[in-house]
Amino acid sequence: MAIQKFPASELLNLPLRDWGHGKASGSSPPSRITGKKISVAGCTAGSYGIWEASQGTFVREVETGEYMHILSGECTFTGDDGIEVPIRSGDTLFFPPGTKGVWRVTTPVRKVYVML
Repeated sequence: MAIQKFPASELLNLPLRDWGHGKASGSSPPSRITGKKISVAGCTAGSYGIWEASQGTFVREVETGEYMHILSGECTFTGDDGIEVPIRSGDTLFFPPGTKGVWRVTTPVRKVYVML
């Protein structure tokens, strides 16, 4: 088994591919989403990678659970339950399956993600 190591400086500067705009929410412009999927030897379930969202808003409609570590940026996630969660560089979060709500990105956010 080969361990994949990504130094922080590499993750912050890794070139990402354009994944389009998130689904708009409210009057703010939609965030542009970029990312890079990472394959993990021996793992056939889930999705893993680096993801970034530009300043703006978008609706999260993902059905799977997600673990994420925020590498840079600042935003707020407001769930459909009305609970607002401020998020910033260095935070680690777990979104249970079916978590829906709105991201409000104030400073471009880059994260490492694992979809479960």
